[in-house]
Amino acid sequence: MSNNGHNGWLRLLPQVEGMIVEQGIVVPGWRAGQAERKRFQDHLARALAGSHLVSDDAQVVEAAGVLARASTGLGVLEEIAAQPGVEEIIVRRGQVQVERYGRIEELGALAGDDYFERLARRVADLGGRAMKADRPFVLVDLPNGSRFTAMIPPLSVEGTAINVRVFRQEALSLHSLAQGGTFDDPDRGPALEMLPDDLEPNLPEMARFLAWTMRDNAATVLISGEFSSGKTTLLNALTAYIAPLVAHVTCTDIAPEMLEKAKARLQGFVHVDYRVEDACALSFEENSFDVVLCCNVLHQLSRPEMAAREFRRVLRPSGKLLAITLSMGHMSLWNKLRTAVEYVLRFGIPPAGSPFSRSTSKVPSSTTAGTALLTIASWS
Repeated sequence: MSNNGHNGWLRLLPQVEGMIVEQGIVVPGWRAGQAERKRFQDHLARALAGSHLVSDDAQVVEAAGVLARASTGLGVLEEIAAQPGVEEIIVRRGQVQVERYGRIEELGALAGDDYFERLARRVADLGGRAMKADRPFVLVDLPNGSRFTAMIPPLSVEGTAINVRVFRQEALSLHSLAQGGTFDDPDRGPALEMLPDDLEPNLPEMARFLAWTMRDNAATVLISGEFSSGKTTLLNALTAYIAPLVAHVTCTDIAPEMLEKAKARLQGFVHVDYRVEDACALSFEENSFDVVLCCNVLHQLSRPEMAAREFRRVLRPSGKLLAITLSMGHMSLWNKLRTAVEYVLRFGIPPAGSPFSRSTSKVPSSTTAGTALLTIASWS
């Protein structure tokens, strides 16, 4: 076979995967180092040299390198995920897009749809969640904190659909967001006239206003937007104006790896501690909080009522619970299908047995824009 470039070698992948099984070649796992990956590549090179798949011996090393990278980790997507500024990788029928610094870039067809289906199945296997006929989807949290979601037919209408959410290693500041064009300069109104002159004078007026509301606790701010619109990025930037003013901050997550990332970002803040917490079994004492905010969580729990009871336990008698969760009862059929596909790709399928996966008749709610605001009185 002559060298047809990267995609040309990828066409050999089905045969190479058969050779790997036949010869018992060990494929490196997620946490494999460079030495182990290099040994795997050398094994493939020897296997290719002894086959008739690559006719030119001079190209064996090149082919082995391409095929080894395609057979481990995220395959052809791994190098993309490691590039600076990448926030999400999107694959549809072999066509690859990347969201970088908030902008979508077209990378084209990096491989065929059959390759990405095999990639999805391999990532699912490595994550201990095999894709089967009755489960043609997967959500896997990768060791580096990224989130891999995929669907294959018949759940995916056309070919394999993959999203890889790459969480930033660095938090963007309001200055970074302003440089990227996040803020428009509005006409000066009464609220903007109140801004102190010494507060971030080089920022656009809207960014200064948000910083002021955080620093002086001057207003309640609701940040909303569609998928990947930058809600969390903006919230992270605003927390820089809150953290120095509070007596204590406790950061919690169910994944220890995410807490390690938080520690790295918040170095220097001596009033911050970190806990691994489960929403269904919180370690906080009763009557500890004035407000519990729960966004896009309840419908992913197999026993959401346990979490709701925990929220009520830790709330003070006059406390408030704001729980925002998926609700599609008021939407058209087309919008339901579109929202469901996008939601599954980003967050995964709600677990079987969840009230939100079968009926919401027990949960009185006020629904707008695909969300439901639940009152804590909904739960027994």
